[in-house]
Amino acid sequence: MDEANILPQFKGIAIHDHWFPYFSYKQMRHGLCNAPHWRELTFMHEEKQEEWAKHMKELLIFAKQEVEKHVEQGALAFKGFTAYRAGLYTEDY
Repeated sequence: MDEANILPQFKGIAIHDHWFPYFSYKQMRHGLCNAPHWRELTFMHEEKQEEWAKHMKELLIFAKQEVEKHVEQGALAFKGFTAYRAGLYTEDY
């Protein structure tokens, strides 16, 4: 990764798949892509019958929909944000 000389100089937000070596670059901020999370949650729910994984996928979909509803304001409503953190994601928020 260093030989390409891109990541050592990058100072923005790197969205990636949580591959551990990316975190060695301390000069950038890190954001995690949800596609790998989605695949792992699907596996856990469908292959391991873990019901919590299904609920986590539902939460990710709900959060995405809420972000899309509030994109023009540039931020989520505080009430909705605190509901996500508490795990109380319902249509009431």
